Amino acid sequence: SLVLHLISGAAKEQEGLYYHSLNVATLSMMLAKSLNLPAAQIKTVGIGALFHDIGKIKIPSQILRKTTELTAPEQNLLKLHTKYGVELTALTDTFPLEAWPIIEQHHEYIDGSGYPNALKEPQIDALAKIVAVVNTFDNLCHPLDISKSRSPHHALSYMYRSMKGKLPDREMKVMIKMMGIYPPGTIVLLSDQRLGIVMSVNSESLLCPNVLVYDADVPRLEAPILTLEPDKLSISKVIKIQSLPQHIAEYLNPRAQVSYHIQGKP
Repeated sequence: SLVLHLISGAAKEQEGLYYHSLNVATLSMMLAKSLNLPAAQIKTVGIGALFHDIGKIKIPSQILRKTTELTAPEQNLLKLHTKYGVELTALTDTFPLEAWPIIEQHHEYIDGSGYPNALKEPQIDALAKIVAVVNTFDNLCHPLDISKSRSPHHALSYMYRSMKGKLPDREMKVMIKMMGIYPPGTIVLLSDQRLGIVMSVNSESLLCPNVLVYDADVPRLEAPILTLEPDKLSISKVIKIQSLPQHIAEYLNPRAQVSYHIQGKP
């Protein structure tokens, strides 16, 4: 089985960039593998994704931590992190040159509306396209303003529906197939009316993931994880994180509990 664990929540605010980088690196390598790239390119994707936001260490912390809309000057300064990232990686002799475009181009969109160079699809590095998709996904799931966070299911739906023409079509479709219908971290209502959070995907049965179930009488660390079965226990619908009562949200704790575990044949 392919087992990949992804820490998807930061214990401290200042660790957000660290965990975001781990998230993007792990999922980018998974996506590169799903796109049937050779091992050398998967490694390059991983290295580039791990350092894709390194330029943000030169951006003032008050801009990085701001949860309200940035002013135009603040947006322009934030956008410089791609330039700063390339400059920082240029200081080492060991950073692979083939990973540089990932750092510079992970905010480019295929319609030319991205930055820093407003590139269009043929001009964007193939590996940078992969990281751009994953970076968008993780930012939607884990924004600075937690009240605006989307579940993985809703994040992918938004990307496919509202960012069509901005994100590369092939990479998007493979990402959706890879993550499954109910990606880990998705809050669901089961057919028996219990609430739960998807903990791992069963690649052999995408409609039957493993779900941690909310039970007020059971301590959170002892909560049962059920493998759903057709015609026995299934998912009725996906629930928005913001609609959960606070005590249930704290119990399921989607930002801290979930790990990506793709379960398939040995």
